Amino acid sequence: TWFGFKLPNITRKEAMEKLLIDQRGWLWITVRKDSKNKLGIFCLDTKNTLKNTSDDQSIYKEDIYNQDGKKLAIDGFISIAEDKNGEIWIGTYQGPLVIKNPTNFFSDNFYFTQIEVPRNDGTNTADMLLETEAISAICIDGANRKWLGTQNSGIYLVSEDGLETIHHFTKDNS
Repeated sequence: TWFGFKLPNITRKEAMEKLLIDQRGWLWITVRKDSKNKLGIFCLDTKNTLKNTSDDQSIYKEDIYNQDGKKLAIDGFISIAEDKNGEIWIGTYQGPLVIKNPTNFFSDNFYFTQIEVPRNDGTNTADMLLETEAISAICIDGANRKWLGTQNSGIYLVSEDGLETIHHFTKDNS
């Protein structure tokens, strides 16, 4: 049986790219930049009642803020995956973003998480995980570790929380 959905939140349907249906049955769609330099992420929760669209909830977010309240200038979304904890990992041209609690995506005070990796050099500072890398692929293994494929620097295997780089595979060491 086929069902059609009206997606009033997305006016640029031709710009839809990556699609993910998560373990809750929610539909996530990344939307690429258009001529107005806008991009975004759309989410649809059908409440698992495909035939009844009156209870559907959807939202489209164009403004991307991180946990520090900083508006991010993201050039594009390249990949998307759900981990074993239900967190949504999104690969961008500026490293990964994480939706830690997807149920908050529908709230006004929602933010994306950039993984802050402590420098451990006594300065009490951190760097954003792979913030200069284009994350072209994300795979989650059985231990909930993330395999992050990049466009220019090989593949990174990071810990479940992204704070530790376990391996960095390149053409020279693989």
